[in-house]
Amino acid sequence: MEDESSLIKEVAKERIGNELFLLLENPLSYGYLENSAAKTLLKQILGGNPNLESLKRLENILLDKKTINKHLKKKITTHLLEERGTRIRRDLLKFITLIFSPHQKENSLSSIGKDLKLGRKDVEMIKRIEKLYPFLERIIENKEKPPDTIPFLMQAKRETVEICLLFLITHLHQQNSVTLITQILKEYFRKSDLILHPPSLIRGEDLIEILNITPSPYISYLLDKIHQAQIKEEIKTKEEAVEYVKRLVSEEGEKKGETL
Repeated sequence: MEDESSLIKEVAKERIGNELFLLLENPLSYGYLENSAAKTLLKQILGGNPNLESLKRLENILLDKKTINKHLKKKITTHLLEERGTRIRRDLLKFITLIFSPHQKENSLSSIGKDLKLGRKDVEMIKRIEKLYPFLERIIENKEKPPDTIPFLMQAKRETVEICLLFLITHLHQQNSVTLITQILKEYFRKSDLILHPPSLIRGEDLIEILNITPSPYISYLLDKIHQAQIKEEIKTKEEAVEYVKRLVSEEGEKKGETL
């Protein structure tokens, strides 16, 4: 079988992708892929050695109750069973795990996805994960206590779960990392409505009028700050948003004055 593995290149890419994802549907797909013949085929398909140990860790985390508590795992499982495009999130995460490296070149994951003719939404999800993983890495390496995870949650949105699990399987033996990732996942699920569907307290046009400023990228910055404050549950009404943004602009103006 290994001698004939090069023939895989003659098979349609879409068919190869479909067959691979059929295997990944199994909760213990690692067991089917660890033999030498399967490894050789995967190397031909993925263009490099597959990260089977990472896949094993992920599948163990999803089945084991020790790493993540039962209540949180139930929420993660429900999330991973959602369809993203043509695949469910769990199987896309398994695919990413097979080819993921924290030090990979930008867009290398999504390029492989495109090569295997994955759906547009599938590739978009992969691209978001590879783009935002370094963001989470920087937050955790910053050693800030407690870390400010809100900007990450706002950008990662639903992909927060996949990015956190990827980080977890590459830092599984670092208890501090496991604890922090668990906290981030709990925060995401607790505040998911505010992260994904925040109430619109104030519009950009309102800010221009209230602050008497011209339209500029600064308006988007202020709206992002308002969203962050909503997630932190610091503001809940339009009046609180107006008061918050006026205070923010005043404080930032004072800081600029100090640096002049």
